[in-house]
Amino acid sequence: SFDEETRCLVCDFQSGYSNEDEAFMLRMMERDDVSVISEGLIDELDQSLWNSEFMSGCVGDDFCHRTRQFQRMLIDDEGKESKGGDANVYVSYKECDGNISIRVKDYFRYLDQRGKVLQRLNTEKVVAGWNPNDANVMMKEDGDDTMFHFTDHNNKIHSLNCLEKVLYLIDYDIVKLLPELHDDFIKKFKMPGLLPGGVHCMMNTVNSGGRPFMGPNLYLTPPASFTHFHQDGHGTVDSGHMCLMGYNEVVMLRRMTERHKMNALQLLNGGERNGDYTTRQYDALYGLPHADGYKSRPRWPTTEAISQCQDMNYYPSVFILKPGQYLHINKGRLHAFRKLSPSRLPPADCHASLRHNLLRDEKLADEQLCLSVAWDWMYQGVTAEGTNREVASMLECARLNRENLVQSLAIPETCLLQIARIFSVRAMKEATPASKPVFRLSHHISTAQQPPPPAVHHNSKEILKGILPSLQYVVSRHVQAVTKAYIEKTTETSPRLRRISIYPRPNTWENPQTFSLDPYGNGDFVCKLCSQELSNVYMHCDGCELILNKDFNI
Repeated sequence: SFDEETRCLVCDFQSGYSNEDEAFMLRMMERDDVSVISEGLIDELDQSLWNSEFMSGCVGDDFCHRTRQFQRMLIDDEGKESKGGDANVYVSYKECDGNISIRVKDYFRYLDQRGKVLQRLNTEKVVAGWNPNDANVMMKEDGDDTMFHFTDHNNKIHSLNCLEKVLYLIDYDIVKLLPELHDDFIKKFKMPGLLPGGVHCMMNTVNSGGRPFMGPNLYLTPPASFTHFHQDGHGTVDSGHMCLMGYNEVVMLRRMTERHKMNALQLLNGGERNGDYTTRQYDALYGLPHADGYKSRPRWPTTEAISQCQDMNYYPSVFILKPGQYLHINKGRLHAFRKLSPSRLPPADCHASLRHNLLRDEKLADEQLCLSVAWDWMYQGVTAEGTNREVASMLECARLNRENLVQSLAIPETCLLQIARIFSVRAMKEATPASKPVFRLSHHISTAQQPPPPAVHHNSKEILKGILPSLQYVVSRHVQAVTKAYIEKTTETSPRLRRISIYPRPNTWENPQTFSLDPYGNGDFVCKLCSQELSNVYMHCDGCELILNKDFNI
């Protein structure tokens, strides 16, 4: 079903789906003016694994160094900080600088303590005839059981009010740290082609050791924490967000040029331009959403700001992601997440009516713990036009990242070259009659355990058509670089060039047993000076590699 107002397409796969359903969803994922939400893409996870006891038993003594703090505050109707006492005040949170290093078992102890204190206070308020979610009442909470104590990795003791502070555990690597949970998630996710390196991911043609890590990661928090506007991988990667528990309030804009992104951010921030550039401003394009040192962070968008974005044809999607729903976030789309809490919102907040209706319809009065699994990937597209847009957008964002001295997460050039190599062979095989197999596999080899083939096959010619313009651009740049190096080396117009040697053969031809560099790996194939991806043509520092045995490429 498609909601014109929220620009959301909800695909219901709870009763199963056909090849045509999957193909339609993949085509709609090429659209950047629609937010594609899927239901029923994951079977029930193993409850013996997905619980605090099992996780604490496995990694309880390990520290999570990526835990953000959010301080509770009161705001008025206009979203400005208030001291309380007025009729119209609302509970809000602001992000604090600094990551907390906390043991995993201590984090679960914090969640347990917060839940027990909230339960006690709500009971006392109901008995006293107060509204538990009234903002003025909530700020009167105190007691010995509200103070939470823990020790960090430097053996320093910390104390905080478990009600005043929300701790958000982010980017927890379940691939490396909780492999049992990762394996269970992968096994239960019904469309593995949407995962990093899946059949619909551009990294599928790159060996697994040559891909940058993109998850999946785990995210766990009480409600009210948030991630303000950003673009994943600085615009170079898509993201998949699987909501397992709790609710996420989401705002997404369409894919746009840098100039329109800047204008949209100004509109979403209330149209204010801060002229004080002596302090660090929040940077949604080339900064990190949970970085430290920002002078201030933008407030959540208002209904008026969303309306102004609609007038500019930015196609904002404003919706609530529910448990069991999967959201595809296209590369280059600005988006923000906020965990839904049971407190009221100011009337001007763009999610005010959506939250009110959901709390009423779902009869939610207590906090809902929020648990999500998310990952980055590089959606390839299924049509020539869609593939062309995906690749061109990625290369454009990568170029802008280089100009702003920011490293891209994606590896677009490497993927382009590998796709061209693999899909050109596939296209030739599809165009010629089947040849006699050279290798005859033994009939004793069982295929019973082999995974089923993907429901949607890529048309090799369509993909090649889609990547051709971008491939021509990348190859021409590489040819120019090599040609320039040969000309300058031959003429030796500069003394500097006498110290430059041109390798007689590619690194991929070297003997891996004796060569110090792994040309198929993912380490150090980014320029040390400008953060440009080094996919095919690059320069080595012989001193670093021969003397220090360290890779240094530019």
